[in-house]
Amino acid sequence: MLQQQSAYLANLHLCHDLWEHADYLSSKEHSREFFLELDEECGCLSLHSPFSALVHYVRKGLYKLKDGT
Repeated sequence: MLQQQSAYLANLHLCHDLWEHADYLSSKEHSREFFLELDEECGCLSLHSPFSALVHYVRKGLYKLKDGT
């Protein structure tokens, strides 16, 4: 049981680290406009967003990248 809790804690810590790193990368000058447009179209994501919202956001972003818009 202690081993399972330790694994959960490690995964939670990794999740927050990855989220902070993604937040840093998305706020860079060259990608800021792209993510602002996605946020406007799909709504902002957070750690508490449902998985379906994440899938919709990623699909919309990939579509925008594919079309070059």
